[in-house]
Amino acid sequence: MPPARSHPGRCPEAPAGHPPPCLRYADSVAAFESGLQLDPSNAQMTQALADVAAKLVAAERLYHAAAASDLPTVSAALQARVHPDGYRAPDGSTALIAAARSNAPGVVQELLAAGAKLGSRTAAGETAHLVARRHGYEAVSRLLPAEEKASFGALFGAAAKLAGGVSAAARELAEKKRPGPTGGAAGGTDPAARQHAELKSHGERQSRDEAELAREEEAAEQRAIESSLRTRAAEEERARRDEANRVDRVALAERQRIEAEERSAVEAVAAAEEANEAEARRAAAAAERGRLVEQLKADGNAVFREGRYSDAANLYSQAAELDPHNGVLFSNRSGALTALGAYDRALADADRCVELRPDWPKGHARRAAALHGLRRFRDAVHAYDRALGLEPTDEVLVAARRQSSFALAIEADLGRRLRRLRATGLACHCLRQSSFCGRAAAPRLRAPVPLREAKQGAYGREQVRVEQEPGGVRAA
Repeated sequence: MPPARSHPGRCPEAPAGHPPPCLRYADSVAAFESGLQLDPSNAQMTQALADVAAKLVAAERLYHAAAASDLPTVSAALQARVHPDGYRAPDGSTALIAAARSNAPGVVQELLAAGAKLGSRTAAGETAHLVARRHGYEAVSRLLPAEEKASFGALFGAAAKLAGGVSAAARELAEKKRPGPTGGAAGGTDPAARQHAELKSHGERQSRDEAELAREEEAAEQRAIESSLRTRAAEEERARRDEANRVDRVALAERQRIEAEERSAVEAVAAAEEANEAEARRAAAAAERGRLVEQLKADGNAVFREGRYSDAANLYSQAAELDPHNGVLFSNRSGALTALGAYDRALADADRCVELRPDWPKGHARRAAALHGLRRFRDAVHAYDRALGLEPTDEVLVAARRQSSFALAIEADLGRRLRRLRATGLACHCLRQSSFCGRAAAPRLRAPVPLREAKQGAYGREQVRVEQEPGGVRAA
């Protein structure tokens, strides 16, 4: 028996337990080679083997073009009627799996249109869809529906059944070809007729096996399509639910936002109302304090006119506690304290009045009166000058300043006289014999009375008259 010939494009042997690397063209090459071993001179079978071997080479080129994403070469091979599944690589991958592995959506589409089988698997059990998903090629994965796991088993079983039938037919032909005990062919019939009958029987069995394989492949592809449709429907339903949930979440968020804005608006209105009420309460309290302050001030003015200076000072103090920034109250209390002879406290109130109302002349006049009472005549004159600077035409202020100025002049004249007496040694005798002893040496001048009384002529009773003499100034 001559050895089997080797043809270009012939697939290598598959590992144990895996499908053969090539299906269609490789099986046909094996069948024709087995026939030629029995009838090497059969020209028809030789031509058929050459044609199938050329198809196998073209299918291998198609496979490599798909692996290289070479769409023009793939399209040309398919137009030449090269079967897309006619070649399997050593790892069991077909042209469709190679295109999926190369992330070539255009090539995948061409192969699917040419009838490439979706259920073909590699030696590792991966389909084109699984390969695309594993590499994350979404564009290719969407073109390849997920197939059922049972399709590979059906295809592999049919292929194994076909290969087993071919091998059995080849063995049967070889047994019948051996010469019998009589030295002739088995059965004693014509060898050519017997070979023709055997080849015819083998061709019929191969046709039946191929038809059965085609039916199984069609059923597997139909199941894959149905599974893809179910998966797509499930995905669309899930997408619809997700969209509905998203719309619900957006609507909920919008309702929550509107409710939050409404709460904020209500809270703002409530806060504004509360602020208005608080302001109204403060205004009412301020108005009540103002009314009470005016009442206390009026009562103080009334008792001041009656000469009850202590009661007036108490009433002004109560009013000042309610309105500590009212300079008029401190001015009035300073006047009452001056009338009582409490010049230190009167000066403190006058200073507070000047601090609160520095441009009010009456505050400076109150301060000058308190300073006069403290016998600080020079400071009193300066205070009257500040008051007159604010109101220069006030005759009462002019008269009061003149009184403090006279007192300052008398005090200066008495000082000069005492110094002359000490110089002559008669100071002690004269002081004992005169009215200038002790504190009586100073003129008996009381502090200026309130301005209202001054306007009524109160100063006339104690008016100081100054005459110029060679010895200095004396009081009349």
